[in-house]
Amino acid sequence: MTKNLQQLRAIPAALRRADAAVYCGVSATYFVKMVENGVFPQPRVLGEGVKVWLRNDLDDALFCLPEADEVQAYNPCDRLIA
Repeated sequence: MTKNLQQLRAIPAALRRADAAVYCGVSATYFVKMVENGVFPQPRVLGEGVKVWLRNDLDDALFCLPEADEVQAYNPCDRLIA
């Protein structure tokens, strides 16, 4: 989290990319991939081209993620056996 965000007593409703990634528990690079893949929402535009993600939109996306026992683990060796 950025130093400014750590100093706040409340998490803002709109987050820049790095802080949105931290909020979601992933790196900024992986966050961008997940946005491109449609897992996380596209950013909103705040003023002069400043991109932000709304915390509520991120929460909705996170709650839509499958639970761990719903995801079948991928093992690259499986295709060799098949």
